[in-house]
Amino acid sequence: MDSTENFRQFRRQSKKGILVIYLNLIYKALKAFWLLLIIFIQKFSNISETTIFYIYLGVGGVLLFFLIRAYLIFKNFQFKIENQHFILKKGIFKKTSISIPFDRIQNINFKQNIIQQLINVHEVNIETAGSSKAEISIKALSFKAASALKNAVAIDEYTRGVENKETTKPLLKVGFKALMKVSLTENHLQSLVLLFAILVGFYQQITEISGGLGKEGILDSYIFKNNAALESSVFLIVG
Repeated sequence: MDSTENFRQFRRQSKKGILVIYLNLIYKALKAFWLLLIIFIQKFSNISETTIFYIYLGVGGVLLFFLIRAYLIFKNFQFKIENQHFILKKGIFKKTSISIPFDRIQNINFKQNIIQQLINVHEVNIETAGSSKAEISIKALSFKAASALKNAVAIDEYTRGVENKETTKPLLKVGFKALMKVSLTENHLQSLVLLFAILVGFYQQITEISGGLGKEGILDSYIFKNNAALESSVFLIVG
């Protein structure tokens, strides 16, 4: 079976991707509010139990919100391969559709952070021409699925190259004889004048040689008898 068959229909990441996305959301939140977290730890002993309860309740609500959001991101993140394009659909409320032709894809890289190593998934980054960073990042694929995706892109690129090579044909084939005929008849009047001048010059030289040998009458008789043949030859060359 062609490896692209695995990607003909829209598919999702590994279900382990929910955990990767969830932890990534928590990391971004901590990175944004780390200063407030430090202040909270310093003032923890001075905070009343009621306030601490509401803080814990709020943190629990935020974590639950992140979990729901991670699931929705996972569910709405779908991709497939179609007509030498990598197609991606994503977004919870604001839907986004991305279509990248294979000839723009420069590289497909795999990487793993600590969490991805622990749960045995790979992040797949697709780099495209004209972009300084990965245009598409798939957070959680098994190594088998990631390799199949990379091979599918490579196989379709190779197939397209072979098809283009097979269908490429010369625009026009012109034989040497036809080429000479075209070159001679490109301008009929100039060709005729040039040919006439050559024949006159050649005739004068032959006449002088024949006169010197005393056989001028024989040459005139030959030309008179073969006049029709000479005219036909001129017509064939020019026309």
